[in-house]
Amino acid sequence: MPSYTELVFIVQELAYKHSQVEKKLTELEKQQSIQYKKCKVNVEEWLNQHRKPPYAYAEIVSHLNIQPEHVMMLFETKLIPILCKILETDLVLCEKYTLLLYDPVG
Repeated sequence: MPSYTELVFIVQELAYKHSQVEKKLTELEKQQSIQYKKCKVNVEEWLNQHRKPPYAYAEIVSHLNIQPEHVMMLFETKLIPILCKILETDLVLCEKYTLLLYDPVG
């Protein structure tokens, strides 16, 4: 069993180590917050700089052929599946846009 003096010394040593760990933790949290702030990216800006679309929106839309069956689907299903169906049926027929649909890397 340690003496009173030894216990005081152990407690002082633990307190010192605890303060050092708290300082290190504060430094790491500060570094992490700085890195997090640096990592914030405006997605639209990044895409415009790095991944320019090969075709204009108006050019793609002009090739869409809306069929009566697509309009009838509006009563049965939601809009997104209908748009997917239109894109699949119309743009796949046009070889120029097939790569656009099936090549996510571009």
